Amino acid sequence: MIAAVSNSDNVGILQRKPQAARTLRNVSVTGFGLEDGFQKARRQGMQPVPCRVIMPERPSLVTGRDDSMSRTSGFSSLPPSNGRPHRVYCAGPLFNQSERQEMEAIARVVIDAGYTVYLPHRDGMEFRLVHEVLISRGWPEAQAGAFLHEAIFALDIYQLVVECDSIVWNLNGRTPDEGAVSEAAIGWTLGKPLVAWTDDVRSLIAGRINPLLAGLVCFRTIEELEDLPAALAAEYAAATEEHTSRNGQPPHAHLPRRARVAVEEGRQLWAALRSDGFSATDEAIADVVTSLFAPSAQPDPASA
Repeated sequence: MIAAVSNSDNVGILQRKPQAARTLRNVSVTGFGLEDGFQKARRQGMQPVPCRVIMPERPSLVTGRDDSMSRTSGFSSLPPSNGRPHRVYCAGPLFNQSERQEMEAIARVVIDAGYTVYLPHRDGMEFRLVHEVLISRGWPEAQAGAFLHEAIFALDIYQLVVECDSIVWNLNGRTPDEGAVSEAAIGWTLGKPLVAWTDDVRSLIAGRINPLLAGLVCFRTIEELEDLPAALAAEYAAATEEHTSRNGQPPHAHLPRRARVAVEEGRQLWAALRSDGFSATDEAIADVVTSLFAPSAQPDPASA
């Protein structure tokens, strides 16, 4: 891989193969294991210039691989956030086994690069399984589903706003997952680092992703899972600069009231799920959800 910038126009070039190049403005290259690329660039008469913020000139990555060096060679994970490792929210479809396996593959790549992750079906709760427990305890199906949905919403909002520092968004699917679209939009509004990955052509519109989705990631998507760690680090660098310009205030410092309520409910649920001695079985999760979100009246078995 070559990382360089020409002296004439100050525009960076990332090149994986002789005919596979992409043009970026202000490409962040320091600290991403591209020292070998600098050396190659100098031999070709170009002067590398380290910058910070990625702003793509074109809306998509150019595919192509150079297996002679790892994309994450020399890459170190992002600095700890609030005394803990940088946590990434993994947003994407989770409604069948293949979708869950794909999300777990994304999580493994991110974890291998030194991050921690929040994977909703693994670290939170799975609606179908907890719903079955609630129904077996006498809650009417519709009522159980309603307050369980409230719990899932609160937990995911809390993770997005407070616990997670950045987001990896899986755009795969005939249409991108609705929940993940909402999560990405929330993260974008908060100014969280957001990276989108897709290798699925089904959601393209005239060869492009829906602009209201692609615009959340500056019309730049990742097509190779191995590229996620470096892309996350670049987005984090840009977000850190913006955070400094806000005098250190976190992105959720001035949430509207309804968002603050959801965050507080999610905080209580997360604290219960992570308390000492808690056994994260579906039955135990149902206990916590019931205590925090169920209506005060006990279920009527006759109406179940």
